[in-house]
Amino acid sequence: MNISSKPWSKQQALITGGASGIGLAIARKLHNLGVRVVLCDLDATKLAAVRDVIGAPIKDLAKTHQLPKTWDQIISWQKPMVTG
Repeated sequence: MNISSKPWSKQQALITGGASGIGLAIARKLHNLGVRVVLCDLDATKLAAVRDVIGAPIKDLAKTHQLPKTWDQIISWQKPMVTG
Protein backbone atom coordinates (compact mmCIF):
# COMPACT_ATOMS: atom_id res chain seq x y z
CA MET A 1 0.00 0.00 0.00
CA ASN A 2 1.27 3.45 -0.86
CA ILE A 3 1.88 5.40 2.37
CA SER A 4 0.28 8.52 0.94
CA SER A 5 -3.01 6.64 0.46
CA LYS A 6 -3.34 5.98 4.18
CA PRO A 7 -5.22 8.48 6.33
CA TRP A 8 -3.03 10.38 8.79
CA SER A 9 -4.58 8.49 11.70
CA LYS A 10 -3.27 5.20 10.27
CA GLN A 11 0.34 6.38 9.90
CA GLN A 12 3.24 6.19 12.32
CA ALA A 13 6.43 8.21 12.63
CA LEU A 14 9.64 7.80 14.57
CA ILE A 15 11.20 11.23 15.09
CA THR A 16 14.78 11.51 16.28
CA GLY A 17 15.85 14.80 17.79
CA GLY A 18 12.22 15.25 18.83
CA ALA A 19 12.91 17.30 21.97
CA SER A 20 13.72 20.56 20.17
CA GLY A 21 14.10 22.42 16.91
CA ILE A 22 12.96 20.92 13.63
CA GLY A 23 12.33 17.50 15.19
CA LEU A 24 9.94 19.01 17.71
CA ALA A 25 8.18 21.09 15.06
CA ILE A 26 7.67 18.01 12.89
CA ALA A 27 6.47 16.01 15.89
CA ARG A 28 3.88 18.63 16.82
CA LYS A 29 2.57 18.91 13.25
CA LEU A 30 2.28 15.16 12.73
CA HIS A 31 0.77 14.62 16.17
CA ASN A 32 -1.86 17.31 15.45
CA LEU A 33 -2.67 15.56 12.16
CA GLY A 34 -3.35 12.34 14.07
CA VAL A 35 -0.16 10.47 13.22
CA ARG A 36 1.10 8.15 15.96
CA VAL A 37 4.50 9.62 16.78
CA VAL A 38 7.30 8.29 18.92
CA LEU A 39 9.95 10.82 19.93
CA CYS A 40 13.59 9.95 20.52
CA ASP A 41 16.29 12.24 21.84
CA LEU A 42 19.44 12.30 23.94
CA ASP A 43 18.11 15.02 26.27
CA ALA A 44 15.79 13.18 28.67
CA THR A 45 14.67 16.34 30.47
CA LYS A 46 13.54 18.15 27.33
CA LEU A 47 12.01 14.94 26.01
CA ALA A 48 9.88 14.51 29.14
CA ALA A 49 8.68 18.12 28.83
CA VAL A 50 7.64 17.51 25.22
CA ARG A 51 5.78 14.37 26.24
CA ASP A 52 3.82 16.42 28.75
CA VAL A 53 2.92 18.99 26.06
CA ILE A 54 1.94 16.77 23.12
CA GLY A 55 1.32 13.46 24.83
CA ALA A 56 3.42 11.34 22.48
CA PRO A 57 5.37 8.25 23.57
CA ILE A 58 9.04 9.00 24.13
CA LYS A 59 12.31 7.09 24.17
CA ASP A 60 15.38 8.47 25.91
CA LEU A 61 18.28 7.45 23.67
CA ALA A 62 20.86 8.54 26.24
CA LYS A 63 20.39 5.14 27.88
CA THR A 64 22.07 3.15 25.12
CA HIS A 65 21.67 -0.14 26.99
CA GLN A 66 17.92 0.19 26.31
CA LEU A 67 18.28 0.52 22.53
CA PRO A 68 17.55 -3.12 21.64
CA LYS A 69 14.31 -3.01 23.65
CA THR A 70 13.42 0.39 22.14
CA TRP A 71 13.83 -0.83 18.58
CA ASP A 72 11.86 -4.01 19.32
CA GLN A 73 8.99 -1.88 20.64
CA ILE A 74 9.07 0.44 17.64
CA ILE A 75 9.08 -2.45 15.19
CA SER A 76 6.09 -4.08 16.92
CA TRP A 77 3.89 -0.96 16.72
CA GLN A 78 0.83 -3.09 16.13
CA LYS A 79 0.84 -3.56 19.89
CA PRO A 80 0.39 -0.64 22.32
CA MET A 81 3.70 0.98 23.23
CA VAL A 82 4.70 1.74 26.78
CA THR A 83 5.46 5.43 27.29
CA GLY A 84 8.09 6.75 29.55
